[in-house]
Amino acid sequence: MSADAQQPEADAPRAAESETRQIFDSASIPRGGSSGAGGAAGEVDGLTFLEELVRGRHSLCKSRGRKEFGFVAHHSDPVRLHVEAIELSRDGCDAYFGTQPVREDLAPGQRGGLADVVDVGLLCFDFDWADDSAHVSGELPDEATTRRLLGIFPCQPSIIVGSGHGLHGYWLLDEPIPVEKAAPLRDLFLDRLKGHGLAVEGGDFARVLGSPTP
Repeated sequence: MSADAQQPEADAPRAAESETRQIFDSASIPRGGSSGAGGAAGEVDGLTFLEELVRGRHSLCKSRGRKEFGFVAHHSDPVRLHVEAIELSRDGCDAYFGTQPVREDLAPGQRGGLADVVDVGLLCFDFDWADDSAHVSGELPDEATTRRLLGIFPCQPSIIVGSGHGLHGYWLLDEPIPVEKAAPLRDLFLDRLKGHGLAVEGGDFARVLGSPTP
């Protein structure tokens, strides 16, 4: 095969990186949302939070004291998901929801993994701060520093939710994008966030996060 024939394939990664940076640098990446705990717009209740995020079929899981983690159900209705999360909380469980929609044809009892994610409508990351009761790392920034750094990050989260020992930041995209297109955008976000001085983890498209309940 000639060098000319190979050129388009060689240019593909550079083109994807250029497109990703263009998306990141655009002020229109996150569609407008309401900040939760720690956000400038004040608190947002659990149902409003889920109404912003739920589109399609999302997983609901539970654990009891970080043990007995298991799948509960799939919900496409944020109201039903919220109500069941509240019921789990009243029963002494922690409730978690899938951040991305999964395939409709999953077998009963299957939560779904990365291969089952339909598309990506948001990016979400954990921002931890120093807390001896929750984190073993002694190199985490304190709460004030975490809030300050996130508050001056060039591309602000659509929604911020307190996690108890840190923050969850959600960047809602204008339109859902395929997983393969979202991955480089996520990686670039992580790189920029870490370079901004934040202690950040996450970005797994198949992950579940705590569902806000009263």
